[in-house]
This record gives sequence, structure tokens and C-alpha cells, in this order.
Amino acid sequence: MFHKMDSSGYRVFSIFNMIFLFTILGVCVLPYIHIIAISFSEIGAANANQVGLVPVGATIGAYRFVMLEDTMMLGGLINSIVRVVVGLSISMAVTILVAYPLSFDSSKFPGRLAYAWFFIIIMLFPSALIPLYVLVKNLNLMNSIWSLILPTAVTPFYILILMNFMRGIPGDISEAAFVDGASHFQCLVKIMIPLSVPSLATLVLFVFIDHWNSWFDGLIFMQDTARYPLQTYLLTRIEMMGKVLSLQDARRMAGLSQRSIKMAYIVLTVIPTLCVYPFIQKHIRAGLVMGSIKG
Repeated sequence: MFHKMDSSGYRVFSIFNMIFLFTILGVCVLPYIHIIAISFSEIGAANANQVGLVPVGATIGAYRFVMLEDTMMLGGLINSIVRVVVGLSISMAVTILVAYPLSFDSSKFPGRLAYAWFFIIIMLFPSALIPLYVLVKNLNLMNSIWSLILPTAVTPFYILILMNFMRGIPGDISEAAFVDGASHFQCLVKIMIPLSVPSLATLVLFVFIDHWNSWFDGLIFMQDTARYPLQTYLLTRIEMMGKVLSLQDARRMAGLSQRSIKMAYIVLTVIPTLCVYPFIQKHIRAGLVMGSIKG
């Protein structure tokens, strides 16, 4: 009898749980479907706010304008790709090289605790904007891709996540490697990095999103609009969307809704993140959980 009641209660819980999860899914997904529908809708329906979840008078005019007519978007896309590739490589290299020695016990790395607290303190009290701007300017990095990469190359939060993950790896594995004559570099490359793939995959996604979505640093550090990363360019472009800059712009945008163009920009900039996430999502949960249980 108890088993039947328990089984019945579990089924009721599962039903309500599924309803709740599908509700959350709808709240998260439906706005994106609405954005996509507007981007494919014709000018009249888009301007009159008559578009729901299905395009009205389906057209690809907005995407044709964004990808073919807006020549500066290609430059912004290239700038963002360079930033992501170089910034991701530098950030991951620095994070790995710092987290590895901090993963050892204090008996093997005297002063480890002081270094760990140093990163915790600078994580809790990040640098202010004005000193950062003055530093970048004094280093002659203004209007350079390095002004977007170097200030965020060292992220204490990511270092602590990877450090804690590496501390969760049994020490007997690295000890066996040292007994066999392996150096620290060999231990890092052949043992610690392969075993830390879940945490590294999580950090790759975080760093990728940080660089891809960042727009404010490009606005303050880049003096030439041709050097803007994609997100910074899109911000300025969308802000000026209501203003016709020239007769040529008016002709290119004839028959197109500005709302559709804005939504097309949004859809295209989200695609890279959607392409990256499925390949590493299976590692994210393990990377976050295992990287937070041991300090």
C-alpha cells in the first residue's frame, strides 16, 4: 500500500515538475522565437507590431541588408573573431599556468595560501574604470586589440574554479608521474590538463561569452569605429538606426523595417554562442560542481 502511494505521489510530482519546466522553457524560448519572426517579417507588419511567433509576409530582406549592404558589420565581425581567438588563448594559458601550482598543498608550495587569498581579494575588489583607462592609455594600447584582451587576461574567478578542480584530482596520480621522472610541465600537459577537461570546457565557454558579448571596453578604448568589435558596432548602429545618415542609406533601407533589421542583427550575433555551447555543454555541470567543492 505504501509503495503504491509513494509511486502515485512520485507521478504527481513528475507531472507538476514537467509542467513547471516547460513553462520556464516557454518563458525563455518564446521571446527568441518572436525576435526571429520579426526579423523575417515585411515592413508593414513589423512596424505595426502585428508579428507574433510566425513571420508575416516572410522576407529575408533584413538579413540581406545586414550581411550584404552593411559593410562595416563584416569588419566588426572580423575584429570580434580576432579578439575571441587571441583573448581565449591567452586567458586559458594564463589560467592554467596559475591554477596548476596553486592546486598543490602548502607543504609542497610554501606560500600557496597567500597567493590564493591574493586572487580572492582582487576578485572581491576589482579595479576601477578610471585607473584602468589611465593604465591602458599610458601603455599606448588605445585603439589596439590588446586594450580589449590584456585587461581581462587574468580572471581570478576562473583561476579559482580551475584550481579547485585540480585539487580534486587524486594526488597519487601526479606523485606517480613524478616518481617515473616526469617534470612539472609533463605532468601538467599529460595528466592535469586531460583530467581537467570538464572544468576547462566550462571556462572556455565563459571566456568566449565574455569576449564575444563585451561592448563597453570597445566603446572607451577604441577611437576608430573601424576597429570596433561587433557588439560595440551593433550598439552604435542600432542607436543611430532612427537617423538616416545619407541618401545612400535611405535607398538601401527602402522597403525594410528598422525593427526587422534590429532583430536580424540580434539573431546573427547570437548564432556563434549557440554553435559553441552544444559541443561543451556536457562538461559544464561537472566542471562547475567539481570545481567548487574543494578549496
